[in-house]
Order: sequence, then C-alpha cells, then structure tokens
Amino acid sequence: MNYSRETNKYILPVNVQKILKAIIKPEWCFLILMLIIGSCFAVLVPAGGGADEPNHIARAVSVAHGDMFADKIPDRVGYTSPQDVDGVDSALYGGVVDSALTDVAWHNMVDFHTPKNKGGKIYSFPTWTTQGMMSHRNVGEKEHVEAFSNSAVNSPFVYAPFALGYWLSRIFTSNAYAIIVIMRMFGLLTAAGILFFCIRYIPIGKWVLVSVSLMPTMVILDATITADTMTYAMCISFITVVFKCMCENRALHHNQWILLSLVSISLALIKLSYVPLIILLALIPIANQYVRSKKDLFSLLGIMLCTGILFIGWYLAVSSINTGAMFDVGASPTLQKQYVFSHLITYMGLLVKQFIGQNFFNLGVNGTLDLHGHYAFTGWITVCVLICAVLLIDSRENRLAIFRKNAVWCCLFFLLAAACVFGLVETALYLQFSPVGADDIAGVQPRYFLPILPLLIVVVVIMTRQTDESTVQSDLEGTRGTQVLREAENCLGIGMMLSLQLISAIFTLYLLFTTLYTA
Repeated sequence: MNYSRETNKYILPVNVQKILKAIIKPEWCFLILMLIIGSCFAVLVPAGGGADEPNHIARAVSVAHGDMFADKIPDRVGYTSPQDVDGVDSALYGGVVDSALTDVAWHNMVDFHTPKNKGGKIYSFPTWTTQGMMSHRNVGEKEHVEAFSNSAVNSPFVYAPFALGYWLSRIFTSNAYAIIVIMRMFGLLTAAGILFFCIRYIPIGKWVLVSVSLMPTMVILDATITADTMTYAMCISFITVVFKCMCENRALHHNQWILLSLVSISLALIKLSYVPLIILLALIPIANQYVRSKKDLFSLLGIMLCTGILFIGWYLAVSSINTGAMFDVGASPTLQKQYVFSHLITYMGLLVKQFIGQNFFNLGVNGTLDLHGHYAFTGWITVCVLICAVLLIDSRENRLAIFRKNAVWCCLFFLLAAACVFGLVETALYLQFSPVGADDIAGVQPRYFLPILPLLIVVVVIMTRQTDESTVQSDLEGTRGTQVLREAENCLGIGMMLSLQLISAIFTLYLLFTTLYTA
C-alpha cells in the first residue's frame, strides 16, 4: 500500500486495484469461484462418482474413437414391461470401450455410493491414495462391449470436450484414473469459458446468470463427466445471443447471423428436451425494429427450420433405442406413448401435479453428495443469493428498457419456452422410467430444469426493476447527495452479493470435504 501526499491517503498499487475491479465484475466472480470449487470436485470426487458417470465416460470415449452412434449389442437385452410381448424396446445399445476406464469408473462409483457402518466411506487425502480405491489400471490392455444405458441417445456434441480431454491426456499418461480426472477438467474449463463470455455479453441479468451457474448442484455437474455440462452451457449461449440481438439498435451484422445460426443449431445437438427454446427467436424482430424486413424474417424462419429438421433427424435416429434405464419397473416407451395419447387429459393432470411438486430452484440439492446426506441449509443460501441477484444491477446492463417495453411478449415467450421444456423433460422420463400407466413420473431430478431457470428469474427482473432511462434521468436531475447515495447502495449490493457467493462456495467445499474425509 502506497501513501499519496496529494490526497493525504494510502492507496493500493495499480495492479491490486485492477484485480479488485475485475473481481467485482460478475463474470470474473463466476470464473474464479467456478474454477476453484469445480477443480476441487473434479480432482477429489472418486473417478466415476458423478451422476451416471460410468455411462457418460463410456459414451465419451466411444465418441473420441469416432463412433457417433451407439450400436445394437447382439444378444443383449434390457428390462421391459411384461405387457410388451414383442420386446421391441428390449435391445441394448453401446459400443467397444477400454476395460480399464469402465472398471475404474464402475468400481469407484459403487464404492462411493455404498454405505458402510451407517455412513459413507472415509477416504484418505488425496482420494486416489485410499486403500481399496481402484486407481492403478492402465488403458490399452483390454477392450469389451459396454452398454451405454441412458447415455446412448445423447448427441456426440455434448461429449466433445471430454473426447478432446481423453485424447490429450493419452499423450501424457495411460493411467485410467488420471485420464478420467483430466477429462473432467476439460469439461469444467469448457463450461467455465463459455459461461464467462455469456455473463460478460448478456445485456440483462448478469448476476442472475452467475447465481444459477454457481449453485452447488451446477458446480458439481460441471466438475464431472456428464451430458448436462454442455447442455446447460449451450442453452445459456443461445439465450445470451438472442438477448444481444434483441437489444441491437440496428440491423444485425453478418457475423451475428452466423453466431445466431450456430447457437440455434446447437439446441438440436444437445438433449432433445431443450429444443423448444428455439421459439425465443421470435422475440428478436419484436424487440429490434431493424430486423423486420422480409429477408431477416425469412432468415430467422430458416434458422428455426434447420434446427427443427436436425432435431427430427436425430430423434428418429435414436427414438428406438432402449436406454437400458428401464430396470424391471415395467416400463415400455412404445406402450407408454400409446397410453399417453389415449389418456391425454389424465396425463396433462399428471404434468400439473409434477409441476406443483417440483424443486425448480434446486434448493438444498447438492448433486451426487445428496446420496450421503441432505444438507437443507444450502437452500437458504441459494434463496438469499437469488434475491440479491434479482435486485442487483450491473453498470453495463443498460438495455432493460427494451425488455420492459416488450414485457408482455418477453414474459409470454419465456414462460411458453419453459413450459414446453418442462413438458418434454417430464414426458421423456415418463416414457423411459415409469411403468406403463403410472400415476407419477419416476427419475425426475431438479437439475434438468437448470437451463430454463434463468428465464424464469429474468421474468421477475423485468417486472420489478425500473427502466434504465428513468434511472439515468433520476440521476441527472438528482442532487450530488442522491448520486452518492445511489453509488453507495450499488457498492453495498455488490459487497453483499460477493459475500453470499463466497459463503455458498465455502459451504459447497465444506460439503465435499465432510462427505469424503469425515465420519
């Protein structure tokens, strides 16, 4: 700290000032906390201990070897409903994978989630040094055919970062445990990088996006090998680009059209349930008067058609695949579809029932750690963070007036897209996990709704905040004291947000270390 004779005050070095200014920006706050917490989870959670991680590892490695589609496994069948006499859904799909990788993943997953002496296993630090941990197998010794279970229907696109991590890790090591950890780190870095730029460039709700992306369950997902990592990142990328195009007070450049096309098409290459977000494209000409020419409207329609065609093509390619997740519960996608169509009103009532009982905000949800105990207090931290995120405005969010001007259309399309995604997610799980004609939907997890959560919170932001112009005019007309008070309120809000984010991060790490290393 240096002393200034001119101001008669101590001042921080310039480099320290720059660092502090960067940290208080939402995108840097997110990146720092995500990389620190996420890296701890990626390295310390036993390889294979993530949600359905062995299946995702097998699929990612298969994609790395160029197998874009899962293949039918001869003489391998899964469980189906006894009513499904034709057995049309029973064939399992998978591919050839390295035995070391799947053996390590399955052994450690079972070991991680098997209670011992009324509690979880206590691990040594670092985790892979624990006695009985399978961490010394090498790839390249043996291969076998593995059923990909519920990852068989996922697009290769969602496994691209993990496939890249696999090939780069093979340059340095053949240890299966180390390869899985490196694959995790590549997924974490990819998601963190994409979301960093989304937070920087989204014109509204920067702290909302930070808060949702740093929820404990989201951090844990990004730190393991799963299709949800890229699914969430690409959904947020699409929302960000749409918001940016809405707020452009001019015609879109050629590069913006290309970017809009890419993020739109990506919706058809992630989990199929999120493709309804494509209807948000209709908000661009509604909010941006310079994107209303026939050429622009046909371009938007063309993007929607291309996305729809790609979606239908992939759906037809995987619709007959048995995910292998129908573990003798009497499920049958074919018979379940027939039941839904013949009892449509009953099924709609079931969706309403599921909606009422759903934990959309993932309150108290901590991903794979919940198998070792439920920590409800983290839900209260999440509530405080989200309330603060709704109230806090970043200085670069200067386009709120556009959303307020089109508030009815924005809220309508946000809620419609969210409702469609909810319906598709629930229906997909009803077809695969629930017995034919069941009166509830099995297998639903709150994390499936994280990609649409920012939309629901932005609805609150639009309806509660003042417009930018009114705030600026108030500042211009106000006294110096009013302006100082407004700046003080903003500093207090940022300080509170950073404190809450730090507390949430510390509790997330606390859950990790107590789950692994204490009784």
